[in-house]
Amino acid sequence: MKIGFLIFRLANLKGLGSLITLSLQRDHEVAIFVDPTSKPKLGEAVDQGALAEIWPNAQVVDLQTESTPQGLADANCNAIVGMAILTAEEYRGRLDTARENGALLFSISYLFEGPGRDPSLMASLGKAFYLSEYERTVHESLFPQSFNSLGSDWKQKYTEISGSTCCDQLAEFDSRKTRHRYGISETSPVVLFMSLKMSVTDTWRNLVWGESSKTRRTLKAIKGRHWRLIPEIWTQDTYKEICNELKEFCIRNGALFVVKSRTKNDDPLWLRELSDVYVGQDETEYPYTSIQLIGISNLCVHFESAAVFETAFAGVPSLSINIPQPSLYEQLPEYSTRYRSKELGSLFNYPGVITSIDCSKIVEHLRRADLKDFAMEPSQRSKYVSAFMGFDDMRSSVRILDSMESSLRDSSIHIDGIANPL
Repeated sequence: MKIGFLIFRLANLKGLGSLITLSLQRDHEVAIFVDPTSKPKLGEAVDQGALAEIWPNAQVVDLQTESTPQGLADANCNAIVGMAILTAEEYRGRLDTARENGALLFSISYLFEGPGRDPSLMASLGKAFYLSEYERTVHESLFPQSFNSLGSDWKQKYTEISGSTCCDQLAEFDSRKTRHRYGISETSPVVLFMSLKMSVTDTWRNLVWGESSKTRRTLKAIKGRHWRLIPEIWTQDTYKEICNELKEFCIRNGALFVVKSRTKNDDPLWLRELSDVYVGQDETEYPYTSIQLIGISNLCVHFESAAVFETAFAGVPSLSINIPQPSLYEQLPEYSTRYRSKELGSLFNYPGVITSIDCSKIVEHLRRADLKDFAMEPSQRSKYVSAFMGFDDMRSSVRILDSMESSLRDSSIHIDGIANPL
């Protein structure tokens, strides 16, 4: 069987890297489709040379070269897999042609982003894979009419629960090598801080947590008629003050303050200087950098990040700092469920796994906290993973590939008049 993988930015490798490896181990032919013109976010560009080095037996196909103008359509793939295949509008024509030529299309969920996609095109897929029943239920609640149009049997016909392919990569990293790479001793506790993206058009973030003086930010608020933010400018602990307190927390607990960032985050210089270890970009494609850093951590601190899934799966407790997220209100229809569920037992506030604290209270909390206060409770972790992530075995890629192979056998697909070899 020939399987094509859509890799248009580094994040795609988080979800598809283990599946690529497994496909090659099962002796399937693999094509990795890249598009240098896809304009990924800053720091998210795919290095074709790195892909060839990691998977030397795979074919890396540049969709924009003259020799492969169609690429997807004429590569004779039995299956094409993507993280955002339902919304790949610029490739829709070529994907449809590939499907007409006999390829089945498969969509993989990347840490709960699936509910943001309109499912109207799901009928064109071989399968859409969800992390968990919870994710599928959230998706259905957001687009009830679209799902109704697919028929009463849409769950069985078009979807499956697979678990997280991202977390499969935990089985691929070596904690000693990761610690050695960053000069961290094997006995040093690690507090991993996922820095906040500051280069966004976000009024609250720029005025309340901006780098200029309070007076200057107040003048900007007045000029922009953002009157309600003026009290917060003068009373809210700033991003820098929170990071300073987090560093003091690390010192008291004998832990290293490790900052994981991305180029697009546009970190202030003081954050780099404050950290004990600063990782400013994704330095490894497989296993990906953040999963390795999570794997050696004792606590992960973030701002309502999807890292909650990875940390919970890895058995690492996390501290989720709640901040206003107006820039996400319109972008993500699942925002109220994914980001603002502060109730105990919800996605971002799960006792014994994830501690959720408002940004206005975090400095005070850290001043009286100890690292052991955030200890993971194994029984709670098991419940969390079962509820929100589906499986706890690092075999999600196995489930997906098994399903893909079964779907292709059942479909009796032919390419060029010859039945596909499995």
